Amino acid sequence: MGDWQPFGHEGKPGTCLWCGRRLHRETVLDGRAQEQMRQAGLTGDELYKASLRPALKTGRYQDGFFCGLRCGYQFAARLAELGRRLEAP
Repeated sequence: MGDWQPFGHEGKPGTCLWCGRRLHRETVLDGRAQEQMRQAGLTGDELYKASLRPALKTGRYQDGFFCGLRCGYQFAARLAELGRRLEAP
């Protein structure tokens, strides 16, 4: 299985629902702030650094559940193996 993570979630808040590692808050670009700063005359590195903001949710993909796609997939695959299904709308 290569670098797939073993199950390790212990129910602690702020951790990946699959592997149990702590979820980090990523930094994202704020497009609205970037446009305002561009109008104010900032360019290049100044513009980039000034428009960085913390993501609203934790995790690499800002979902607040998983540290990455691999753990999200492993979680979903295990639930499917256990017979869990989403209800049709």
